[in-house]
Amino acid sequence: MSNQLAMIQKDLAEQLAPAKAILPSHVSFEKFTNAAAVALSTNPDLFDADRQSVINALSSCAKDGLIPDGREAALVVYKTKLPNGQRVRRAQYLPMIDGVMKRVRQSGEVSIIATRVLYKNDKFRVWMDENGEHIFYEPNMLDRGEMIGAFAYAKMRTGELQFEVMNIEDIEKVRAASRNSDSGPWVNWYESMSRKSVMHRLGRRLPNNSEIMEMLERGQEMVWHKEKDVTPDTRVSTGQLIKAADKAPEAVTENSAPEKIAEDIRGSIDKITTTAQATDLRASVEDMKAQLGITLYTELKNKIVLQHHRLNAIAGLGASIDAAGKNGGTTSQERAELGALLHRSARFLSADEVQRYQQAIDDLSPAQEAAC
Repeated sequence: MSNQLAMIQKDLAEQLAPAKAILPSHVSFEKFTNAAAVALSTNPDLFDADRQSVINALSSCAKDGLIPDGREAALVVYKTKLPNGQRVRRAQYLPMIDGVMKRVRQSGEVSIIATRVLYKNDKFRVWMDENGEHIFYEPNMLDRGEMIGAFAYAKMRTGELQFEVMNIEDIEKVRAASRNSDSGPWVNWYESMSRKSVMHRLGRRLPNNSEIMEMLERGQEMVWHKEKDVTPDTRVSTGQLIKAADKAPEAVTENSAPEKIAEDIRGSIDKITTTAQATDLRASVEDMKAQLGITLYTELKNKIVLQHHRLNAIAGLGASIDAAGKNGGTTSQERAELGALLHRSARFLSADEVQRYQQAIDDLSPAQEAAC
């Protein structure tokens, strides 16, 4: 253990002393503080975050009996605006899906519980008949295809089967409702958050569901139980049509105040060239949420998030391709890894960009290998 890590763990052991009493017997205090120290030492933003918020987050994690190792639980950092306008970093405890399922298994009432991400080439079917609900899942490990959704299922000790399925649009609605949709877990652990989202729906029907639901909702700044569709409702009722017919038509201004603001922001989004600019613009949109209204706010937020992901994808692909080409050639395995990276990034890129990066990867083939 390095001196810095040892010092961080020593400080945490003192600051977290009250939490020692609430840790379950199967989680040692030393193991818990060691995992927390590793998290702080490897994440500069977390290390620099308000220390009391870090201790509060770790205390909540200890109460749930999870290890903050990035698998069972994670500590994420977000910026909050103080009354004086200053933005400060605060830490927040986020149970990960593996940690939640660990707690469900400990209830003793569930024999099997799992959640998986679905890909286009997987075989998946759910159905119901006179014998109950059924599920069939066979992943294609060699050629997964693009991600299309996620599902969760649980088999009770009684033999009863429960499951939930979400397509990618459902998952994106949950992501869009999160304040941290363009940073933190939704960027770093998209698949885990997708699994967590579908488990949240299933959690309502599980034993001890109030405890499980509380864990699933920790760190999520959204109204989960409503799972609101962020797509504007364009349906018009008969009553609205009759009322509109009786009313004198009003002048429609294309550039009303909120729309004019939105139009300016759309132009700014198109000019974004760095993720830092995207983050700053996102913060500005958050500040103008009340002025914009929910429809324009959601539209602009999603556009900025997509641009943020696109810039991250472009930076990652560019750096990986440049690094691979420095030695004048690459192996088949290296090109396959680059192809896999491009495949994962494709949903954020235009068709032309995907084609351009694919060509760049193909051009990395060494002359001698091409001649074989």
